[in-house]
Amino acid sequence: MDLFGGAKDTDDSRARRTPVSASVIRRLWEQRRTDPTIGACCAHIVSRVVGGGFSFVSLSGREPSREFTRHVESHFVPFAKSALEAIIVQGYVVFDARRRIRRAPYPVPFVCPERAYDAHVVLDDDETRIEIATDENKRRRRRVFVQDAPTLEGEPTSRVALVSRCVSYLEEIERHDVRAFAIRACPPVLTRSQTDTAFDSRDVLGAADAVPGLRAQDEHDNMGVRNKINVAQFKQQQDLIRTLNDRRIDSSAGFWNQHVDPTNETYLSETLRAHTEGYVPRFIPLPNDANVAPFVLPNERHDLVSLQRHVKKQVCTGMGVPEALIDGTNGGGRQGEHAMRLLNEFSEVTLAPLRDTMRRLMLEVYALCFDEEESRDVACTFPVKRDASKIIEYHQKGYVTFDAVVRALIQTENLGPADFMDGEEPPLRLSPVSKDDDRRRKGSGGGERNPPRFEEKRKTTKRTSSRSEDHGGGDQNEIREEGEGDDDGPTTRKRKEKETSSSSSSSSSEGDSDGSRESKGTASKDSEVSRDDDAKSGDDKKKRKRKRRKKNKESKKQ
Repeated sequence: MDLFGGAKDTDDSRARRTPVSASVIRRLWEQRRTDPTIGACCAHIVSRVVGGGFSFVSLSGREPSREFTRHVESHFVPFAKSALEAIIVQGYVVFDARRRIRRAPYPVPFVCPERAYDAHVVLDDDETRIEIATDENKRRRRRVFVQDAPTLEGEPTSRVALVSRCVSYLEEIERHDVRAFAIRACPPVLTRSQTDTAFDSRDVLGAADAVPGLRAQDEHDNMGVRNKINVAQFKQQQDLIRTLNDRRIDSSAGFWNQHVDPTNETYLSETLRAHTEGYVPRFIPLPNDANVAPFVLPNERHDLVSLQRHVKKQVCTGMGVPEALIDGTNGGGRQGEHAMRLLNEFSEVTLAPLRDTMRRLMLEVYALCFDEEESRDVACTFPVKRDASKIIEYHQKGYVTFDAVVRALIQTENLGPADFMDGEEPPLRLSPVSKDDDRRRKGSGGGERNPPRFEEKRKTTKRTSSRSEDHGGGDQNEIREEGEGDDDGPTTRKRKEKETSSSSSSSSSEGDSDGSRESKGTASKDSEVSRDDDAKSGDDKKKRKRKRRKKNKESKKQ
């Protein structure tokens, strides 16, 4: 019995469609381009997530070709930066791939601009998805990757949308303050007409049968006549002022001396602008039968700077980026380093989910550009920068050895055994290191680096440490590889026997020095023998040091 043999229900009439507000999306992108705090937070997140690039790794152990690696660096990495920025701004990204492009052997992905499509939120059987409305006859259907889905009302829920209201509020306050500043810099002049002093000739003659409506009409007509007269007088006064300025007529004693530059012989206006032919200073003639009306100037805001700081703090909190990483105000010294470490750990809470998001997105892009079956054998990896400061702190507290610090420096700073100084302490100089430890770190191979990920591993080394306390002080360690003997042969064995004999003689000399009260003659003889052995061991150490230098020079030349 077939339980699912019926026809598939393809009726989409029950689905609820709500368009995503295009004006809101444009406002979010505009804030991304104009607001400095949002721009700095987006740039910080993008640089920390995909700034170092990424790579596609085959799970079966195959190595990518050089051509494909260059293609990923040239096209996939810029696409990842644009896609991550779209996810931060609007919560989703619409993308596609060009199959054929000049000078590209593989398909090239691209991000569709925000004005090239219309997004709709579709609710169908308790399932919410985003559909891109495009013209199938003219354009292909685009792919969409959703990280923060819009609400059922079409409102975005991205990181920038979370702080958009704070930024919009600050923008309105700044716009109002700029307008108020312009009014305070150039205040208007308001005049009030005196209509009671103007009368019509018929009123003066004393017509007793005058109608109040006609009187009002006469006053309106007289006001228009007065306005025309005032405009004509104002133009005449402007022409007079322009003539005085152009011809530099000394109309009053000592007045023009304050407004003329003696070197250039040019007129200096009140606003210190260069004199032009069309410029008229702010001498405003007052019309006849008019008074100056009071005008209240807008007040200056004294809390604008504090509001800007508050909004900046809100934006950094909503974007998940510490404010100190944007300003660089974490201080210096050990406290500054500790604070910076805590800030980086806090920012990882924001960056880690975005790395997983970009990893899933790039696998979808890989399946779109190439083969979906082949994408199952591919993984996307992002380089994570490690910090050796914590293990250095552990070494200072005595938790780990200096060899662990050296290995951490080799991994984090991409160093090789040949990069360390010969015969001197390694960088940072945390604690003294014996010469045998230095020889073991450098090895006999010179500057070889770690093998590739999918090649055969090296033979494991077995370390045996033996401590001997002598007058020079220090730990002596030896390395023996499994299945291999010593490189120096019997000579090194003789040297080791001499070293052990010198160590035993030194220990015996110490014991004799403790019992010097019983016999002083035997103690003096043993001390002389121990001094001779120490001199011999010192000569052997110098010879070994010369040998190591020769080997290192030969390895560097090779």
